[in-house]
Amino acid sequence: MRIDAVEAGDDCAHGGYRVNAGVDANANGVLDDVEISETALACASADGQPGAPGSDGSNGNNGANGTSAVLGSEPIAPGAECVNGGTRMNAGLDLNGNGVLDAAEISASVAVCSTAVKKYVLDAEVPLPVGFPTADLTVYANGAAASDTDGDGYPDVAGEGDVLAIYASQVNDKRLLFMERVAGQWVEINQIAAPAGLGYQLTVIGFENRMMVIGGLASQNAAYRSYVIERVNGVYEVTDAIATSGSPSGANVFALRFDGEHVLATDIGANFSMALARKLPGVALPVATPVLLPPGHTVTHFAVAMGRGLLAIPAQVAGVHGLSVFTLTAGSQAFVGRVPTLLDINGYPRQVTADALGDADLTIQYHASGFNLTATSQVWRVGQGGTIALAQSLTGGAYISAPVLARGATRTIARGADPSLGYFPAVYNLVDGLWHHVQVLTDYAGTGDFLSSAAMLAGGDELYVTASSPSVLRLYRWE
Repeated sequence: MRIDAVEAGDDCAHGGYRVNAGVDANANGVLDDVEISETALACASADGQPGAPGSDGSNGNNGANGTSAVLGSEPIAPGAECVNGGTRMNAGLDLNGNGVLDAAEISASVAVCSTAVKKYVLDAEVPLPVGFPTADLTVYANGAAASDTDGDGYPDVAGEGDVLAIYASQVNDKRLLFMERVAGQWVEINQIAAPAGLGYQLTVIGFENRMMVIGGLASQNAAYRSYVIERVNGVYEVTDAIATSGSPSGANVFALRFDGEHVLATDIGANFSMALARKLPGVALPVATPVLLPPGHTVTHFAVAMGRGLLAIPAQVAGVHGLSVFTLTAGSQAFVGRVPTLLDINGYPRQVTADALGDADLTIQYHASGFNLTATSQVWRVGQGGTIALAQSLTGGAYISAPVLARGATRTIARGADPSLGYFPAVYNLVDGLWHHVQVLTDYAGTGDFLSSAAMLAGGDELYVTASSPSVLRLYRWE
């Protein structure tokens, strides 16, 4: 920005200021004439006329001073006016004489948008405890919880900070490491070995509200089992086996989703029937309640999506392929009292996948015909009362795919941003209700290796990632 004085004349009868704005293209710290893209005038008012001479030769009172022109500025948040944010320069007359440009006094404004594009930038490597396996690492994050300020009925746990969980799936040494931030540094809470029932394969289903749900196999042909891990007396430990009414003690039960309060599980031994249980911290997990699809709905894919108060299951009814969407009343054990809504997305039944972008958004990816690389991604938004509507469509080289690797308050990491780049993880930012593709994470800190897992903290401003090689944990910051 540059402010020039204006002499009295045609532009300003009594003089004033010209506010110039633009981008400093040559980076010399000065807004040159050729760089000016917008201009606004702030003209001064006229001085009062001198008073008439008084009687007996005394002079009249001096006229009042003219009103001064003042300047002000305010930030512009990222949005439709400036995608990357910026500054609004304001000018006007100081009508009340307080030396400040009040909102009611603004007569001219110029928006100066930032040309810098925010993205994730490598900050540092996070050291892991000595002796912890360094192969096949996967990172998960559980942000600091607070009281139930949004009234969603969740028993949020207060008084604890951010927690990272790192799973090492090394052969014959599968471990979970839990770390918390103390005075700005990550320190170990404790480590636990994979439960005996998951020695062959372990998958972390969800990590939220100081609880983690895991599932897997003891051996290649063994029954699926799923467990709950909680923080008890300051450390994390296995507290529950997940069961449904058809599978006592968790036999043949594999957890599909966990949202911090509800566990959705499928009974492998009962033709993939699904059931839901409400898990409260420190309370034993009850037997799950079956989730019943409406008559005529047939499950086509078990890539279900579950967020707070939302369950979406790929289904088909009367030849229409889409999602059977359920909503859940806060504090409930089951999806009851709501009529499922089938979204007709005209997709290919085996290629409909879904995941939650956040508490209100659901991403759906589908292929129009068979297993080709031309895909469409839609964002459906859940409104008040459980209504759901299409909010955005993304196609070609910029679609959001499932599964979503990590999500924060206003950004998400998902696979498949560009098929030509090999379905690498991509960053999407939420601005004015629309998701914008801003970055593809094709290279991991310049090593040529690719990101294999991601987790967000601080609303998405901190991104913790791992890769295949070197198998270390790194922090990226949004800046």
